[in-house]
Amino acid sequence: ATTPFGVSDRVAQHGFTLTLMLLRRMQVAIDAINRRVNPDELQELEADTGGQNTVNWARIPDILSLNDKTVGIIGFGEIGSSYARLLTPFHTRTLAHRRRPLTAAQETFYGVKWTPLDDLLRESDIVMSFVPGIPEARGMMGSREFGLMKPTAYFVNCGRARITDEDALVEALREHQIAGAGLDVFHIEPLP
Repeated sequence: ATTPFGVSDRVAQHGFTLTLMLLRRMQVAIDAINRRVNPDELQELEADTGGQNTVNWARIPDILSLNDKTVGIIGFGEIGSSYARLLTPFHTRTLAHRRRPLTAAQETFYGVKWTPLDDLLRESDIVMSFVPGIPEARGMMGSREFGLMKPTAYFVNCGRARITDEDALVEALREHQIAGAGLDVFHIEPLP
C-alpha cells in the first residue's frame, strides 16, 4: 500500500535539517559547547546585560549559508519536490534529476531545472538524494560520481542506502574529494 504524501514533507524536512547542519557546521558547534571550547578565554557576561561576547566565539571555520547555493536533487518525486519548496526563501539555484525530464510547467512550479545527473553532480554545492530502492539505482553514487562533485560540495542521502557505495563515499571523504556527508540511511542499521 502507498500513502501519497504520508511522510514526504517530514522526510524532506529531515533532509533540509541535515543540509543546514552540514553548511552551518552544527556538529562542530555542538561539540565545542560540550567541550567548553573558549579559545579567546572570553569571560562570562552577566545574564542581565543583554549582550554577548562575540559571534562564533568557538572560532569554528568555514561556516556557510544556504543562500545562493546550487542544490541538486536526485530523485525528484514527492519527497524531492517537497524539499525543493523548502529552498525558495534561500534563493538557491535548484537542479533536479529523475529518469524522465520535467515539463516546463513542473520546473516553473517547483523553481527547479531538470539536469542530467553528471551535470548536476559537477555544478551542485549540495547533492541531495531521495532515490528510491529500485534495483537499477543500486550503487549509483560511487567513486566516479563522487569524483565529479566539487571538493567543497556536500552529499546528503535521505533516499535508500543501497544507492550509495559506502566504501567509495568513505574514500571520497578521506581524500577530501567532497566536503562532507549527511546520511539518514546506512547499509547496516543500526551501525555496528
